[in-house]
Order: sequence, then structure tokens, then C-alpha cells
Amino acid sequence: TNAPSFKVLEIGEKVILVIYLPDGLELKPYDRFIVEIRPLAGAPLTVERLIPPTLPLNEFVSLI
Repeated sequence: TNAPSFKVLEIGEKVILVIYLPDGLELKPYDRFIVEIRPLAGAPLTVERLIPPTLPLNEFVSLI
């Protein structure tokens, strides 16, 4: 594969994380969801958000 071999983000680097929901699982406006990223070492990163009421179908939610 052509995948990069590095595994750690450097200071100032950003990443886009895309999460595909399984068929049949749908998030509706005002649903709360939690994303937890657990590295092999160190503390996990937990982000909790609400689905906005006006999110168009097949759009994305910024966790910033």
C-alpha cells in the first residue's frame, strides 16, 4: 500500500476523521453522540456533540 508509515500527529497537524454509521443506524436532529479515540498509550480523547437541527442529509458535523 501507499499508506504513510508515521503514526503520530506533529504539532499543528490536523486530521479528518470520517465515521460511517452501519446500515439502519440513523442520527436525528438533537441526538447526542460521543466519539472516543483511545491511543495505545496516553489518555483517550472524548468528544460529545448534538446533531444540529438543520444538518442536510449526507453532510458532515465538525467537532471543533
